[in-house]
Amino acid sequence: SGHTIYDMGFVETCGLLAIAYVLIRVGLLIKDILGTGNLSRYQTKGSYALVTGSTDGIGKALVFEFAQRGFNVIIHGRNPDKVQDVLSEARKRYPAIKFETWIVNATEGDVEKYVAKIKHLPISVVINNVGVGVFGGKWLHMEDATQEQVNTMICTNVRFTTLVTRAFLPVLPRSSLIVIVGSHVSQFAPATLIIYGSTKSYLAA
Repeated sequence: SGHTIYDMGFVETCGLLAIAYVLIRVGLLIKDILGTGNLSRYQTKGSYALVTGSTDGIGKALVFEFAQRGFNVIIHGRNPDKVQDVLSEARKRYPAIKFETWIVNATEGDVEKYVAKIKHLPISVVINNVGVGVFGGKWLHMEDATQEQVNTMICTNVRFTTLVTRAFLPVLPRSSLIVIVGSHVSQFAPATLIIYGSTKSYLAA
């Protein structure tokens, strides 16, 4: 019916506006990160940038942005296939740049041991981008999420980011950069994003 067509048009319009909003946010965030001072001050011969959560979205975009600026890059993710896909694309686009992979599940294990596997590299930039924003692809109220889903979000957003930062602080060069990717929901989170917003408030503290 005409009514149904109108509803679908409205939904599609909302969807397009949401996508546009996300793209603008991503663009502004990348600009903020790459505009932090003068990146060249953190770059010496062979310098690496570590980008956590870099198999899609903002993280993947940052892999390419740092490579374009002459940094070698460490690609992080928990899914080996997705990490390999980004690695293959990055090597094709930037054949002169060195890329390493760091396959780590952010929800478990000894982060210090994970970091020990890559800290021998001349890393001068650490971008803490990894994060879980929804529960199983859905926005849920706290009571509707499972304990495992809540634990995954808190461990990924808070525990992993904190322990990665702690592990790198003693080994980074004097001129180095650590960035923790935040979110506007840290200031005001709707009910379905209350845990996510709380984790981002922690990181913003």
